[in-house]
Amino acid sequence: DRCLNAGMRKDFIRTEEEKQRRKQRLEENRSISLKRSSISESTNSSLTSPPAQVVPKLESHTESFDEIDRLLMDVNKDDNNIFHENDDLNEIEDMLFGTLSIDDWLTIENVRSIFVSNFQYNQAFNGNGATDQTSALVVWSHWASQTALQFIKFFGQIEEFEKLNDEDRFILIKFNILSVFPIFKCYIYKSVNGLNSPENMECHAKYCRFFDPCGIRVQLHEATRNIMLSLFPMTEQDPVLFSLLVLIFIFSQGLSMNEEQPPLQDELAVHRAQNHYIELLWNYLINKKGEIYTYKYFNELLLIIFRMQIVSKESREYFRKQVFTLNAVDKMAPLVQTFLNIS
Repeated sequence: DRCLNAGMRKDFIRTEEEKQRRKQRLEENRSISLKRSSISESTNSSLTSPPAQVVPKLESHTESFDEIDRLLMDVNKDDNNIFHENDDLNEIEDMLFGTLSIDDWLTIENVRSIFVSNFQYNQAFNGNGATDQTSALVVWSHWASQTALQFIKFFGQIEEFEKLNDEDRFILIKFNILSVFPIFKCYIYKSVNGLNSPENMECHAKYCRFFDPCGIRVQLHEATRNIMLSLFPMTEQDPVLFSLLVLIFIFSQGLSMNEEQPPLQDELAVHRAQNHYIELLWNYLINKKGEIYTYKYFNELLLIIFRMQIVSKESREYFRKQVFTLNAVDKMAPLVQTFLNIS
C-alpha cells in the first residue's frame, strides 16, 4: 500500500519471463553497439582526408549518451514485442527522471503518513469562550498549546529529531514552533475560501475588538494572512509538501531571530537533518513538476521564510506584551509560556 501511495504502479513490476527477455534484449543491443564501435574505429583509421575528422566527433559521446543511445536502438523495430519496448522506455525514464530512490520514496511516505495521522483531527482557532481581553488571550494560549502538542508528537516520531540530545530538541521546539503555525493553518483552512469563510472572519473581528485599540493586531493578522495566501498554491494540500516543509522549518537554526536563543550542542546533526529533508523536497518537486518549477518554488519559499521570520518575531513580542500588560502569566497554558519565554 505504501508503494502504491508513493506513486508506484503494479504494471511496472516485471515477471521473470519479462526480466529474461529484457536481459537478452540488452545483450543484443550491447553486441550491436560493439560492432558499430568496431566499424567506426576501422573507418576512422582508414580515412585520412579532413572530412574524416567529423566521424570521431560524432562517435565521441559521453558515457550517459552512449547508455541512452544503446537503449534507444531499435526500440520500435519489433512492434509485436510490447514488453521489450516498455522495458527500454522504463529504463530511459529511470535514467533521465529517476531523482528519487526507493529509500527516498519510503521515507517520504513514512513522513507523510505520520503527519496525516497526527493532524487528522484538528480545528481552526474559533475564540469560543472569550469575553474580554484576558479570556481571549487565555483561550488562544490553550488552542496554541494543543496545536504545539500535535507538532511535538509528530517530531517525536521522526528519527533525525529523536536522535538529537534533549537540550537541542527543547531549543528547536521552543524557538521554532510558532514559525510553523502558518503552515499548519494552511493545512486546516484547505484553501483561500476556507480562510475567508464567515466563521473565520467573525473570529477575526471578535479578536480585533479585544486586542486592537491601536491596530497592531490587524497588521499582524494581515501579514500572516498574506503569507498563507502565498503558501496555499505552494502546498497544494499535498501532505508530503506540508510534512517536508514543517521538518525543514523545525531543523532551522536561528529561525526565530531571537537573541536569547542559546547555541545548539550538536549543530552538525541538525544541519544534516535539515539538508536531508531539503534534498527530499527538491527531488520530490523535480519528480512531480520538473526543474524549472522547482527552481521557482525554492526562490519563492525563501522569500516566504524571510517574511514568516519577521511576522513570527513581531507576533511573539506582541503576545508577550499582552500577557504582562493583562497580568495573565499564570493563566496562560504552560507550553505557551515556554514558547513566549515568559516562564
